[in-house]
Amino acid sequence: MLRYFVTRAAVIVRWPCIYVVIYALFLAMDWQN
Repeated sequence: MLRYFVTRAAVIVRWPCIYVVIYALFLAMDWQN
């Protein structure tokens, strides 16, 4: 049960980081144009 909550928390923490990286790449591509 504890492992489930730890994995759940890791997923919740990890997703915003992925969105930030994608948004940063989008800005970088837009900056080149």
